Amino acid sequence: MTWKPGQSGNPLGKSKNPFVAERIMELTHDGRDLVAIEVSIAKGEPQYIPQQVRLPDGSYAELESDSPRVLIPDLGDRERARVRLMDRVYGKTPERVEHTDGEGQPLFDPRGLSTEALEAYALVLEAFASRARLVNGEVIDSDSKRGKMLEDGFTTKEMGKKTS
Repeated sequence: MTWKPGQSGNPLGKSKNPFVAERIMELTHDGRDLVAIEVSIAKGEPQYIPQQVRLPDGSYAELESDSPRVLIPDLGDRERARVRLMDRVYGKTPERVEHTDGEGQPLFDPRGLSTEALEAYALVLEAFASRARLVNGEVIDSDSKRGKMLEDGFTTKEMGKKTS
């Protein structure tokens, strides 16, 4: 298949394997066990390593290891567990990107522009703003193919199917 410029090679994103997700949910009581482990690590509670594991056929096998049977989370473990829990509850914190040169000065500073340059810049911004639309909380360029599809009510998932 040939891709057009700007077309995603994977428009629907990473494929999901429902069997794996269902099995994890089944084995962890709908994920509650995983949350309980993260909470206990965040609190610094000792983590007991089982000496036996249950095999798929229902039998048990002894774990052979010289490592300790009890792990005590250190401060780094506790902080990472707290971050994972907070990310799941509130979403990841947006990454800040600084727009400065190597000396901490802004890359674009309109205060140093001449009146003519400021007027030209204002015309460019005005032209862009005249094409911009707010659709489903996203600012889009209404002249773009994607913008037209969003305005027509297509979802991002449907757009991937339409453009392939």
